[in-house]
Amino acid sequence: MALTTRFWQLMHRGPLSVVVLLLFLLAGCDTGDPGTDPPGEDPSGVTSTAVTVERDTVGLPGTLLMPDTSAAVPGVVLVHGSGPVDRNGQDPQGRIPPIYERWAERMADRGLAVLRYDKRSTRPEVAQADPRDLTFLDFVRDAMAAGQLLRDRDGINPDRIVFVGHSQGGNVAPAAATRLDGAAGVASLAGPALATDSLFVAQLEAQGSGVGCPASRVRAQFDSLRTDTLAPKGLICGIGPPFWQQWIRHSEHIDSVAAALDAPILAQQGRADPNYPGGTLKRSLDGWRRIARTDNATVEVYDGVDHLFLEDGTTTTADAPLDDLITWIQNR
Repeated sequence: MALTTRFWQLMHRGPLSVVVLLLFLLAGCDTGDPGTDPPGEDPSGVTSTAVTVERDTVGLPGTLLMPDTSAAVPGVVLVHGSGPVDRNGQDPQGRIPPIYERWAERMADRGLAVLRYDKRSTRPEVAQADPRDLTFLDFVRDAMAAGQLLRDRDGINPDRIVFVGHSQGGNVAPAAATRLDGAAGVASLAGPALATDSLFVAQLEAQGSGVGCPASRVRAQFDSLRTDTLAPKGLICGIGPPFWQQWIRHSEHIDSVAAALDAPILAQQGRADPNYPGGTLKRSLDGWRRIARTDNATVEVYDGVDHLFLEDGTTTTADAPLDDLITWIQNR
């Protein structure tokens, strides 16, 4: 049953704003360890296997869906949006539909191998650490490790590994692909092509409530961060300066990241996306279109599609963007 549009607008802001504010407060909420689930097979002939993305001392439980075919298939890494979301795209309270699970199942039904994994911030060992120790590059390296896992897997074509990043993952995925030699492509779904600090402040202003993080104070902190006058031990909305510095750099200079890629890019964006208030949607699309003029990039915009790629005001996944994405990947 569809919920009200206003409710979902509030929830959809979560992946990049409200939820990111609660990153370390919620990260310790264990979503269980589905990585221990036994392999299974669904009626469509897609095999589900529990895997673990290993990097440093943190093991990230994941699920690999493999189509039942003897041919080597393309591999897809799903890269999360902001906040402590699990492999299915859900927050610890379950307020967000399992969008990544839906995408993965549709892709696997169409002949793609898809790996989705729990985000680092869902793991208790990360939640108990100093928030200043977590960096944006941690997420980049996790995605790269996931890509390498696919590349080493039997039945997957190592020359056809594609990163699909949602929201924050739209900045993580290109950075990971530049580090995995020979990645076949990168898709950014609602990923920003403008400076994250500017977008984040605009979101706080649009909400009219700082959730303990007033827009005016956050703007001043970002100004201090940019001029290197922010206290080294300072936190911006509960997150340390290195994380913000790295994310801002990757979003603000997405052109340079794209230029470093020897692979095509697909940028998809819904027009009914409340995570881009005011003029930020136009600014982000202008950024992606600027990249498309100089690099091998395609920009697709969809009416009536929100930040989670649901039909606006519903919990129904929009078909057109997902079908276009799958076709694009199959052509890599």
